[in-house]
Amino acid sequence: MAEIRDNLAAQHYLTEVKINGERQALGEVSEYTAMERDGRLIFMFILPLETPQPLTDALLSYQVFDPTYYIEVVHEEEDGQPQDDALILHGDPACELSILPADPDPDMVMQAALLDKDESGEPGLGRYFAETGQVDCR
Repeated sequence: MAEIRDNLAAQHYLTEVKINGERQALGEVSEYTAMERDGRLIFMFILPLETPQPLTDALLSYQVFDPTYYIEVVHEEEDGQPQDDALILHGDPACELSILPADPDPDMVMQAALLDKDESGEPGLGRYFAETGQVDCR
């Protein structure tokens, strides 16, 4: 499991976090576990921000994606929709939580469709196909 964590660390844990549109530096993962469920490998970890930030009057958004596009990362779902507990917030302030589906530009879809199985997309291509989690405390 430590090797998986270290490999993900080199890719910023496949995660991009923004507060009010400003990208946030991520801290180090120290708590993690792995399990198999329904034929899938699930690797769970706590990913802190490098510096904790207040969420009062803020919009936090995040995406989890493979920068090369080939690995799909989604929130746990049921009947094609994210589960109610796929995004939770403990404590104050009271915020609106939502998971927005990906809505890639048709040009990005075409660019991805033209990739051969041994080709990689432009760095960051995966972000256009990723769900976006939002914690709106404004």
